[in-house]
Amino acid sequence: MRLKLLFDPLIMWPAISVFAVLMAALLIWGAARGLGGWIYRSIAALILLLILCNPSLQIDERSGRADQLLLLLDRTASQTFGGRSQMTSDAAAELRQRIAGFEDVEIIAAEVGESGTGRDSGTFLLQALQRQMRLIEPDRFAGAIVISDGLAHDWDSDIELPSPTHLLISGERGDFDREMVVSHASPFALVGEKARITARILDAGDVPDGGEPVALTATAGGEFLAGQSVVPGEILQFEIPIDMPGLNRIEFATPPVPGELTGINNVAGTTIHGVRDNLRVLLLSGFPNPGQRSWRNVLKSDSEVELIHFTILRNPDNRDPTPSAELALIPFPIQELFVEQLQSFDVVILDQFVRRGLIPPHYFFLLRRYVEQGGALLVVAGPELTDENSLFDTAVGDILPAAPTGELIERGFKPLVTETGARHPVTARLAQSLNGEWGRWFRQIGLSHGGGGSVIMSGIDDRPLLILDRVGEGRVAMLASDQAWLWQRGVDGGGPLPELLRLLVHWMMRQPGLEEEALTLVEDGGGLQLRRRTLAGESGGFSLESPSGRRFDLPADQLSPGLYGAAISAAEAGVWRVAQGDLEQSILKQPAAPKEYRGVLATDRYLRSRVQSTGGGVFHLQEGVPELRRVREGATAAGRSWMGIARREAFDLTSVALYPLLPALLAALLVIGAAAAAWYREGRH
Repeated sequence: MRLKLLFDPLIMWPAISVFAVLMAALLIWGAARGLGGWIYRSIAALILLLILCNPSLQIDERSGRADQLLLLLDRTASQTFGGRSQMTSDAAAELRQRIAGFEDVEIIAAEVGESGTGRDSGTFLLQALQRQMRLIEPDRFAGAIVISDGLAHDWDSDIELPSPTHLLISGERGDFDREMVVSHASPFALVGEKARITARILDAGDVPDGGEPVALTATAGGEFLAGQSVVPGEILQFEIPIDMPGLNRIEFATPPVPGELTGINNVAGTTIHGVRDNLRVLLLSGFPNPGQRSWRNVLKSDSEVELIHFTILRNPDNRDPTPSAELALIPFPIQELFVEQLQSFDVVILDQFVRRGLIPPHYFFLLRRYVEQGGALLVVAGPELTDENSLFDTAVGDILPAAPTGELIERGFKPLVTETGARHPVTARLAQSLNGEWGRWFRQIGLSHGGGGSVIMSGIDDRPLLILDRVGEGRVAMLASDQAWLWQRGVDGGGPLPELLRLLVHWMMRQPGLEEEALTLVEDGGGLQLRRRTLAGESGGFSLESPSGRRFDLPADQLSPGLYGAAISAAEAGVWRVAQGDLEQSILKQPAAPKEYRGVLATDRYLRSRVQSTGGGVFHLQEGVPELRRVREGATAAGRSWMGIARREAFDLTSVALYPLLPALLAALLVIGAAAAAWYREGRH
């Protein structure tokens, strides 16, 4: 209950003021004249003034409301290190128990996880405080207690903290951690060149072997690239060879330190996109033929291809009476092509190439060595492969996947993708659409296939038509017909020659997505996708190893001919490894919030000044939960070992009663009585 004196004047206050002045003047004049009843007249005037002011007494009935204390718990990834999560839970439980002893305090509890708009957003602690404050009535807010490791990634925002705010730091003062950091890497690099990457190892806290050289290894897709001994803190420059087009995942790792907060950040990775400057293709046509224009058009339509084309127009045995000095021809550049420039070409295509003594035998040895050392050769064979000047009778014949039988079959047939070709990435997509419905070819040479390589297309009587093989470090393809150009001309509806040739050339250049025997492991959202490409009729299961060493055996499901896969939900961050047979692959799965794994030592340096500006305090849970005290609003709210909860004394008004202090009858009687007393007093004189 609360009492309050109220005035509800019958006339305006200025008029009451004038009346009071006049009455005072009259009373003073009467007293000066010696009138005996001036005291009673004063009482009557005062009563009249009170009547004009109309006083009343207001009695309020109030119901007190509990103050609200915000308890915000940091549940981000960094809070899982070193027992911080349990420390936070224990402190929260103790605070709830202590606050339960205050009957007029109510807890509003909330948690904050990784927030923000990006995948790598981190801990937005101040934003969480701001959101929770909107749920609390301002006149009931008694304070905020935040339990966190202090790693707030929005600490420098302009968000104003409520008063008072207290910070309880989880984590141990003796914690330490070692972190691998890639500070700079170019997103692109030319295939065949080296990419520059800057990295270093950072030690935080009192690392046991701090300052001593530690091992560092660099890998790409699980394959070892480099290793050396480095001193933590030293800036390291690496030059990593980029051998594949597309994404090249480079990983740097250093062994975990026993007792460190987390080993996940001992591995850091970066992705470099390998791009080709230009795919240089050398096309050598043995003589003018109807197909060479089609080959040129198909190759030049690919923006990634730089084509060099030579056609041999005149051989030494041509019986042409025209003197050589008068021919508008250039000599065939044997020395330049087969000695000086051969290694600069990515693919060499021999289109109906005829030996005929133009090129000395030694140069064919150079071409074979070029393939064995990593080059690529495509042989488009026609009738010339069956005569005495056959290319098969040179050193190149040693690396061809099939030998000519001497047969030349000339009748219409439709090229078909074989069962092996349906599983091969070069022709798998072709097999899924219109296989056998393409236009006819009308000539094929007979080949004796000894089992080497893969026959991915067949022709007349299921004879080998297109064979792919690997020789040493290089690759060889052999097409047993010189009439592929009929598809380009649209004969009988044509066929997918541009796509076939594009895929064929890129397979020869080791495009990762076209490998016929490949094991891949890719991150897909919160899980991992495992893929196995094989020419075998079936695939075994996958053996998967997590960063913590757990092993999973996953069955392989057939997704399409030659392609098998599996999927797993993988929340654990770090290096995952998969193996199947003699193939192995690895991937660095980034944490859901990588910022949480950088600079992981608990600290108050980001929030101390901001918390203290609210009147609150910063405390380390390692020293125990501080004492709780109630303090009046605006008073000091933190001490050496205690933190304060403000008293707000909010209430609800339940009822209001209003009582007049001068009822009309009583006021009239008092005025009459005072006037009568004055008359009586003055009448006696």
